[in-house]
Amino acid sequence: MERFVYLELSNLLAMCYEWGEQDVCAILAERKVVGLSKGALSGGVALGMSQSQAMSQLHHLEFYPRDVKKEAKIASTVADALDSVSPYFRYLDTTSAYLPYRAVMRYFKEPVTLIRSIREALSQLDISEGRRLDDDDILIGIADGFVAAKAASLQNLVIPQDANQRFLESLPITVLGGDVVVETLIRLGIGTVGDFIHMNLADISTRFGVRGIELLEMARGSRANPPGCTPPSKGVKVSFTAESPLVGYDQVVFSQIPKLADEVEKLRNAGLIATSLEISISASRSDSRRSWSLFSGFDERSIADRIIWQLQGMEEHFEGPSGWDGVNSWQVEFLDVVGDAGIQMDLFGSAKAPPGMTIRAAMKAETILGVNSVCVPYVEGARSSIDTVGFSCWQELLQGSSSRSKNNRGGSGFRGGPVDQRAGNPPWPGSIPNPPPARVFRDRPIVKVTSLTGEVVRVNRRGGMVLSPSVVEFPWGKRVTEDFLGPWLVHQRWWDDDQEQRFARLLVLLGDGTAHILLTHEGLWYLEASYD
Repeated sequence: MERFVYLELSNLLAMCYEWGEQDVCAILAERKVVGLSKGALSGGVALGMSQSQAMSQLHHLEFYPRDVKKEAKIASTVADALDSVSPYFRYLDTTSAYLPYRAVMRYFKEPVTLIRSIREALSQLDISEGRRLDDDDILIGIADGFVAAKAASLQNLVIPQDANQRFLESLPITVLGGDVVVETLIRLGIGTVGDFIHMNLADISTRFGVRGIELLEMARGSRANPPGCTPPSKGVKVSFTAESPLVGYDQVVFSQIPKLADEVEKLRNAGLIATSLEISISASRSDSRRSWSLFSGFDERSIADRIIWQLQGMEEHFEGPSGWDGVNSWQVEFLDVVGDAGIQMDLFGSAKAPPGMTIRAAMKAETILGVNSVCVPYVEGARSSIDTVGFSCWQELLQGSSSRSKNNRGGSGFRGGPVDQRAGNPPWPGSIPNPPPARVFRDRPIVKVTSLTGEVVRVNRRGGMVLSPSVVEFPWGKRVTEDFLGPWLVHQRWWDDDQEQRFARLLVLLGDGTAHILLTHEGLWYLEASYD
């Protein structure tokens, strides 16, 4: 198994702002804290917290957006320092990078020497206007496999090869990723990598498919992440050369997206995706070469973004109106490719960049049907499962707007009209926990729940049942119950006489292997949702 050196600069983004010792500030991206002032750190706020969690720690916390241009300059400064240690660093984003262990150990001989060299290069660096990195902000881990190396960096550990498997098994299951498979494993009570390793291979394959097998191989150490990479059979390169130096490069880079898309599509047609690439840029007064990695696979947009990041870092090094005189050329070379296991796309193919054909189709439909007539479904929190799906104007989704159309929602109340339950981000008491059911019934068909003696099962005001449910009579026939959970009482909007709701839910498992959520209200039973 390949050995990696993983580097994380945990609070690097805080260097973008000139915060004092007493300032209580945080940088927010996608509602997550990605940078903190020293005052916020001492107040108990941690990186990775959600906005609401951070506010619960310090209610007077001030939030700032990410400064993309300053980040690019800082990232370029850090990359120059790391390149002086080794030219083999590959960058995941602004704050993290990794290094193949074998690529450098012939020179450094000992891990301690390598770590000392990295820390010295970074700690002496003038990041921004005299500000320097604290030693606590530099996290370095060495271990077999990318997952173990990243986990080791959180504690600044060097894991011996003979102890690597024990270390990996002791880690929480979340180190394998944050996708839906890992979330499901957590709900099943699989808390550590060691617990996952002892699961039956056939069960994992049946329930989780290819992704489950990949995670199991990573957990057992038989598969590295990043996976074993294969270079393209021929050097795949995309290049651009300007007739004269270009100062405004954004439009030029994005005009080359079709050319990048052609190469990405060729790989995709061969069942491959690119996970690493090298971007070389030539400017009038400097050159830049950097390797980037994205384990989920690059597409044309993500490649263009990294060209822009690298150019911005170069430009920010030249201060003053006459400092930056433009870029002459750039080249993208695909370094590593892997088999494409496939991903489940959303309605627009990509949440960030809807394909051109989809945009044109939506515009044409809107021309025929009228303004704001084309809507896209989205999922949000709500008390009832039927209310978790709303509809937003497709242009709002394209523009990343947080406003949502509230005109096409189903009502969850037993009486009265639809209730707007999405103001702000409340905790939604009484809602059905994840995983969400596969099917939700808008009209809630009436069902009959009876005991072995044929009597109707009833739930009292304290949530008790005298009789156990044995048979459920659906509109399509009777089914025998194998087991059940509940009931759970729900009392909503008790302060409002017009919208008060009091009911109970019961989860039943039938003999055919399906599970259903039944709801009882005023003596009647309804079918609310079903699990496959």
